Amino acid sequence: MIVRNFTPFPQILFETRDAQNRNFGVLVLRGTFDILPGAALRPNPLQHPIVETDFWHGEPNYSSVRLESDLSPFKPRADVLVNAVAHAPGGRALADWNVRLSVGTVSKTLHVTGPRSWVRQNGEWQLSEPEPAAQVPVRYEHAFGGIWKDAWGNERVFEQNPVGVGYVEGEVPWGVDELPAPQIEAADEPVNEWGKVYAPQGFGPIARSWQPRLKRAGTIDDALLRAEQPRLPADFEYAFYNAAHPDLIYPSFLKGDEEVELENLTESGTLRFWLPVYKLGVLIRYKSGAMGIAPVFLDTLMLDIPAMTAHLVWRSQMPHTDNIRVLEPRMTYPKGGN
Repeated sequence: MIVRNFTPFPQILFETRDAQNRNFGVLVLRGTFDILPGAALRPNPLQHPIVETDFWHGEPNYSSVRLESDLSPFKPRADVLVNAVAHAPGGRALADWNVRLSVGTVSKTLHVTGPRSWVRQNGEWQLSEPEPAAQVPVRYEHAFGGIWKDAWGNERVFEQNPVGVGYVEGEVPWGVDELPAPQIEAADEPVNEWGKVYAPQGFGPIARSWQPRLKRAGTIDDALLRAEQPRLPADFEYAFYNAAHPDLIYPSFLKGDEEVELENLTESGTLRFWLPVYKLGVLIRYKSGAMGIAPVFLDTLMLDIPAMTAHLVWRSQMPHTDNIRVLEPRMTYPKGGN
């Protein structure tokens, strides 16, 4: 099969199988754009290649994911993913402040603080006042979660965010009178109760091995492991491939022209821009001489705010790839659009 790419974006074509063990082809296109305040995203002359493996903020599997691989066969809805740093308003160190992200119809507000701790005083655990801070990286390392080892050496993992802080279960080891507390929390659910479990908060990808994402991968039993040909579990859900925080999984695919607004995620305070109005499709030329069209869906928006760069990922699926001679990804740019 030949791919003639008539778009400016890098592409990759691969084959996979669905939960019913049927073959299908997947075409992925990845666009790199410059973020311009008050304007639509502009294609960067240097297009980044397809991302074929995950990248982490630190040690793989022991830190949060910075950038997830583009090699997902299908996402039922679009992911909104952001790598950002919370900046205190006015550039002055503050004890706490809010940050906000909105993309089209989706909006999420977080409350961030300077470093703070749970401190044991007179046998009771109390939350200390935050130290002033000018910046806080918006990463799951600063959100609720972690791995807890109690006074008896029993280790428990908070499966929704094992790299976070503040998770406790059971007795505190002897001699420990201070423990780190989360610096990132939901604006409408502050972390203020010792021992309570909170949903981890952030703007970045949820790792595949974390809950609730992992449970969507389905049940891997002995029969599946013994199968000669690898296949997906019968109860596999394609929502497994959605990596965004549950609050940032878009209700549909993105269409282009959505407004993006960020507050206190840059030094300037507010940043506003728009997605480009591109329409993509794949012209299929079959070996028989017939032609067809495969739809292409914009299912991933990844914003790297420190770099002022945006990455858009489009994805298309086509069955019966043995009958295809040529695939031609094509793009239109509506007149007068962004």
